[in-house]
Amino acid sequence: MKDEKANNATHIIGCYKGIVKEVVKITEQPKIDHGRTVFTGIEQPNSPYMELDIRTIFNALINFNTKYYNL
Repeated sequence: MKDEKANNATHIIGCYKGIVKEVVKITEQPKIDHGRTVFTGIEQPNSPYMELDIRTIFNALINFNTKYYNL
């Protein structure tokens, strides 16, 4: 992940079959560890993004790994 995108991120979402199952609000600047960007944050189980079908945002989930979207 490029530094600019990592530094501008506010949340990370975890999805299963296109449905948001976990939302984490980023609380610290990301760090690089063994070539990977590592975020620190707080889980938000009551987030309005929970259970969102991300197919309403992205046209396809084929080869879905990392997508960037400003909500």
